Amino acid sequence: MNIDTSILISASASIAVLLGCLLASSVTKRLVTRYAAARGISDTRSLPIKKVLAILWLFVFLIALGFIWGYDFQGLYVASAGIFALIGIAFFAVWSILSNITTSIIIFF
Repeated sequence: MNIDTSILISASASIAVLLGCLLASSVTKRLVTRYAAARGISDTRSLPIKKVLAILWLFVFLIALGFIWGYDFQGLYVASAGIFALIGIAFFAVWSILSNITTSIIIFF
C-alpha cells in the first residue's frame, strides 16, 4: 500500500485542526459558563452566546480545512455575497411584516 505523503500530511493536519477547534470550542464554552456564573447571568441568556461561538469555531474549522486541502476560495466569495444578499432580503421582509402588523394595531386603536 503506497500512500502519498502529501495526503498523509493533509489528513494529519486536518485531524490536528479538528482537535484544536474542538478543544477551543470546549474552552470557550467553559469560559462563557464561568463568566455567566460570576456575573449572575442565567443559562438561558448565555446559551445563545455558546451557540454563536460554536458556529464560529465550525467556520474556523471549515476555512482551515479549505486551506489545508487547497480549496480555491474564489467561489466562496461569490457564494457568500449571494448568501448575504438573501439575508438582507429576509431582514427587509421581516421588517416589512412587523411594520405592517404594528401599523394595523395602531390603526385599530
